[in-house]
Amino acid sequence: MQGEGTNPVFTESDVVSALKRAAADGMKLQNIRSEGGFERRLNDVTCSGCHQTRGIGGFHFPGVDWMAEKPSNSTVVPASPHFIGDQVRRRDILTAVRDGKRADYSRGFSSRPQLRGNAELAGTEYSDGWGAHCYAPGKPAANNDASFRGWTCAEGLACQVAGKTSRMGMCFVKSR
Repeated sequence: MQGEGTNPVFTESDVVSALKRAAADGMKLQNIRSEGGFERRLNDVTCSGCHQTRGIGGFHFPGVDWMAEKPSNSTVVPASPHFIGDQVRRRDILTAVRDGKRADYSRGFSSRPQLRGNAELAGTEYSDGWGAHCYAPGKPAANNDASFRGWTCAEGLACQVAGKTSRMGMCFVKSR
C-alpha cells in the first residue's frame, strides 16, 4: 500500500475503517472480509497481480506466439483457467437476465472462483481439487483470515504453502 515516495497511498487502518464503515452501513461483502482480502482484491485487479497468481483475467485467451523467440515460455491452452472457472458465474448472470431476475455480478478472486451454492467446480483445479489455490489455517482460529477461510482442499489433498510468510498455497496430495 506504499505509494511513490515516503507516504503510503492509504494505510491498513484506512482499510480497516472502510471495512467497518461498510459493515455498519449494512453492506455485505462476499469476498473481502479482511485487510488481506482487500489487499488481494486490489492486487487481483492489476495485470501483474493476476498473472502472479496464474489467474490470468477472464478476458484472456492465452496461447503460444509461435513467432516469439521462446514460444515454450507461453501457455498452450484455449482459454485461461480463470475464464474457464468463471463460466458458471457468467451462465448464472445470463440465466437471471433471461428469466427477468436480478443478476448477481459479483465475482471471486482471479485465483479462486466464487462459488454460488452449487458444486459444479468442487474437486477441480478451480475450487478445492488438485492444484487449486487454498488457505492453510493457523492457530488460534480467530487469527485466520475471514476472506480466505473457505479456501480448503478436497479430501485426500492438503494445502501446501510455499514458505513460512504466507498461508496461501495450492492443494496437493497429502504427504504420508
